[in-house]
Amino acid sequence: MYEGDTFFNLTILGRTGLVALSITLFVVTMAAFYVIAKRISLASRIVTAMVFLWAFIWLSPQIYYLYYIFLFEGLPLQNVIHQPPNAQEILSIMTFTSDAWLSAHAKAVLGWAMILLSFWLARKPPTLK
Repeated sequence: MYEGDTFFNLTILGRTGLVALSITLFVVTMAAFYVIAKRISLASRIVTAMVFLWAFIWLSPQIYYLYYIFLFEGLPLQNVIHQPPNAQEILSIMTFTSDAWLSAHAKAVLGWAMILLSFWLARKPPTLK
């Protein structure tokens, strides 16, 4: 399924760093979303989750590119942020119908995790009897 994914062209150390960076970005994004989401309604949480995902998809390539500068000699320092994703791109990522790359599927997992957190925050706390 992930044949040809550039992740597998990295060394073990490069892959480990990329996974660590991705986990860090996931945790930071989820924590920031939690701080905002715990104070708003469920419908607002879902919209906010999509805004967070949209921003992540749009802006995170720059963070990953900075990591690649450390891995590959000779990469120029440049801006790799381009046009923000449109609704169709977000939908194709969230439905796992975009490119079958680890990065696309990881973005979908992030989006679904924020949606699940939205519903988890909406649950009623158990009452003590």
